[in-house]
Amino acid sequence: MAKYDVECEKCSESFEVQLYGKMSVREWKLETWTWICEDCKAKQRAEENAKAAEKNVADGLVELTGSEKQIAWAETIRAEKLDLVEDIINRNFDSFNEENKKKAMSLLDWVQNQERASWWINNRDYLIGFRDFLTLWREAEEKDKKQQEQKREQELKMEAEAEATVMPKEAITNLRAEVKIDGEFVEVRFPEKNDTLRQLVKSHGFSWHPVWKRKIDKFSGPIEDRAVEIGHLLLDAGFPIIIYDQELRERAIKGEYEPEITRWVAEKTTGQYAGWFSISWRRKKEDYYKQARRLDGSKWSSPSVVVPVESYKEVLDFAEIQDFTLSPGAKGLVEKAQEAEKNITVADVVKKLAPKKKSRKKIEVPTNVEIDNDLKD
Repeated sequence: MAKYDVECEKCSESFEVQLYGKMSVREWKLETWTWICEDCKAKQRAEENAKAAEKNVADGLVELTGSEKQIAWAETIRAEKLDLVEDIINRNFDSFNEENKKKAMSLLDWVQNQERASWWINNRDYLIGFRDFLTLWREAEEKDKKQQEQKREQELKMEAEAEATVMPKEAITNLRAEVKIDGEFVEVRFPEKNDTLRQLVKSHGFSWHPVWKRKIDKFSGPIEDRAVEIGHLLLDAGFPIIIYDQELRERAIKGEYEPEITRWVAEKTTGQYAGWFSISWRRKKEDYYKQARRLDGSKWSSPSVVVPVESYKEVLDFAEIQDFTLSPGAKGLVEKAQEAEKNITVADVVKKLAPKKKSRKKIEVPTNVEIDNDLKD
């Protein structure tokens, strides 16, 4: 590497350059190369850019956007590349079929309408043939199509959400709780943490998974009723709701659902106490443990109190007093117990009288008896 003074061909001013390689290579460069200083290069670029800008304006092309320096450079790149693609199309146009002619014109129109200076700069080394333009155009078309689809999908989503939204008169938030049925689950989706909503749904058996979900079983009632119920309760608490099913949405507004039965006497079907009654209550704020444990033979077997079938009459009384519902299984246990009771012998036990004790004769002891001298002590 060495530094040399050379003369600018444009302004004849001397400036310094660094040359690399063998001495013979450096000497050849000094003798044969055309040297132009940076100031003259800048002027030359500015003139080329200005001419390109004038041509582009004359051709009716869109005005480029970007910084002043980017635009100046991009004008030259655009003029060069447009000349290239126009030349390619013109030379091959007659050989195109109608479909390809339309594609060629659409491609040319797309290229001419690229208004970002950065686009021309970023693609300056790539756009060297017709296929390059075609590839970028197709990629842009595909991207535009996808964006249009996403935009339309978003529009449809917003329209559907608006149609499915119910806003309470005294709403406590603008955010909406979506209520939906997913298989055997009722779900509640809300976009942020909210203590009021959390307490409401938890009190009705929902847990976080990571949306609020509740599995509906045979003791919960119809799943539609549970979805309508939680929707109605959310509305009543001031939460806007989204329910896409029109029938369920209207029922939630009117509160048309069968209240959930939360107190059950069922049949225990598994484990140590299979065939016993199972007494359970689903609301945590309720507690019937003490009353249930007073039943004959009752035991605690989490999560319920179990009672032997022999105590069915007490269980029936308990259910009536405490407003518990018997499941079909529990009713079956009662029927079996009643049927079995028919075969039980009821005995009227006669008490056996104790035998009379024999009376003893009273012996009178004389008071004036003489004691023999031999018997005296």
